[in-house]
Amino acid sequence: MRAQTNNPEIINYVEMMKEYGITTIVAMNNYISAHKLWKKFNSIKRENTYASGYTSIGISKEAYKAILNLYETSDVITSRLVSQHRI
Repeated sequence: MRAQTNNPEIINYVEMMKEYGITTIVAMNNYISAHKLWKKFNSIKRENTYASGYTSIGISKEAYKAILNLYETSDVITSRLVSQHRI
């Protein structure tokens, strides 16, 4: 699947990461949750469940790939994504 690097929400997400000096997608998702900003990211927001059993609000796989194409993050994958639901 092609990364959606021209999606305005993805561009805004990356711009916010740069502005606030956030270096991981997990930290950015936590920032968005803490500041109740998910309404700005409706098209990419997902409920993600991982092999470890952990479930969290995050972004779509496609958005994740696009962000990695636009911004060098320091993300480390520790558990495989097993399901994703649009919310």
